[in-house]
Amino acid sequence: MNTFTSISPEEMRRRKMVKRGLDLSIMVCGVRGTGKSSFINTLCGQQVIEPSSETPADNNVSFKTYKAEITEINSTPINLEIVTTPRFGDKINNEESSLEVLKYLEAQYDTILDEECRVERNTKAKDKRIHVVFYLIRPTGKPLRELDLEFMKMVGTRANVIPLLSKADLLTEEELQLNKQLVMDDIKDHNIPIYDFTLSYDSVADSDYYNEGLEIQKMLPFAVIGGNNVEIINGQKFHTRDYPWGTVRVEDPDHCDFLPLRNILFGSYLQDFKDSTHSVLYEKYRTERLAGTKAKDLTFKSDALFGSVKRESASQHIDISVT
Repeated sequence: MNTFTSISPEEMRRRKMVKRGLDLSIMVCGVRGTGKSSFINTLCGQQVIEPSSETPADNNVSFKTYKAEITEINSTPINLEIVTTPRFGDKINNEESSLEVLKYLEAQYDTILDEECRVERNTKAKDKRIHVVFYLIRPTGKPLRELDLEFMKMVGTRANVIPLLSKADLLTEEELQLNKQLVMDDIKDHNIPIYDFTLSYDSVADSDYYNEGLEIQKMLPFAVIGGNNVEIINGQKFHTRDYPWGTVRVEDPDHCDFLPLRNILFGSYLQDFKDSTHSVLYEKYRTERLAGTKAKDLTFKSDALFGSVKRESASQHIDISVT
């Protein structure tokens, strides 16, 4: 029997999508000791990073790329690319750390822009733009450090920055809420451009979408926990951390925000992150770059023309001074 008549168009689309998968690129950044490797492994549900592999030889910020396939029952697989930033914030003077990350993000934009400007484009060129930057913040019960503020303010102009409060299992409920409030107060007071879940990049979004985004916005920064152990509790699989006083279940919404965050990233907002990256952040960068290039060209042509006029005028000048 002909395949095109034996299955529905919806099933055909689903099969093609499953075969192709969805592409998503994220960056996970934060100073040493914020649980980045543990967070990534828990997020992917597999051992993606060995902590020892994240220690480069020198103290300069470097960039390492990992790949993972996120597959779940009856869902489209996600081809996840993860970029980490070993040695970020390790120096006494970290003024260059945030700038190095910004340069990396802009380099990915430049690759796409250069390709767009070609007469003959490479249709198979790999798009390595980062769709989400997770920035892990160490909970201290104090306002954000200068490095945290500088990073989010700088990188937020080029990427969808989402702040995470790391190692939330070390805090009481009161301490957790205090830390969340301190972080968001600083973000608001310093006009830091983090991702806004109430904004829609979908023309069919409605008030329900806005209300959902508003509820997500109230959760920021997401409190996360990394757990390497896996246990089946009451028929459900959880990543866990064991303490003398009990067991922390990472996927339990009563224990932290990991499950809502994962569902947002791999589900309801995956396409929004990609649309925002391409239609808002990249377009803004592209406009700035092209406008800057045109301005330089105009300045160069103006200087050349002005210089030509001056030379011509000088050549026609006759000295009539009286002797």
